[in-house]
Amino acid sequence: MIYFTSDTHYGHANVIDFCNRPFKNVDRMDNALVRNYNEIINDDDIVYFIGDFTIKGSQHKGYIENVIKKLKGNKYLIIGNHDKLKPFDYVDMGFHSVHTSLIIDTTLGKLFLNHDPCIYCYIDNILNIPLICGHMHTLFRSIGSVINVGVDVWDYRPVSLYQIENELIKNTNIKDSDTKKFLKKAEEGRNKNIKH
Repeated sequence: MIYFTSDTHYGHANVIDFCNRPFKNVDRMDNALVRNYNEIINDDDIVYFIGDFTIKGSQHKGYIENVIKKLKGNKYLIIGNHDKLKPFDYVDMGFHSVHTSLIIDTTLGKLFLNHDPCIYCYIDNILNIPLICGHMHTLFRSIGSVINVGVDVWDYRPVSLYQIENELIKNTNIKDSDTKKFLKKAEEGRNKNIKH
């Protein structure tokens, strides 16, 4: 089975307040995210992490590797704006591969994976395929053919391909021009309120 997740922000205490996450501290958040993930994912599943796996940098490689090794499945990372390590560091720690963006073939057809959904405003007319993203945290779950798989809008759990299909079906009447307008406004608002 194929799954997607984003914006776990392992080890990032400030994201608890920023996104109003229901955890008392970062250890409880990290443990809940790992537990929720492993309740769904099996060892043979494929999981695409669409950025912001952690905010931790190279001084915390042991911590990052420990989290990665706890997570089941075949893991692929799409780099987010908070993923600070070199790509091959993530591979050495347990990701199968690392990408800035990726197009994958699924039973739904092609899907474009990219952390920041604002790229949709520029590539939609070229690719004309759904975008699976993160970055927006609680601002939206899906609009048109843009699906935010961030943990903050999916009960802190990975999202299955079946769930992606349901979101796309639900959104079939939303015009792409409306999606682009929404994403531009959402990004402008998000940039004004960024806290790290």
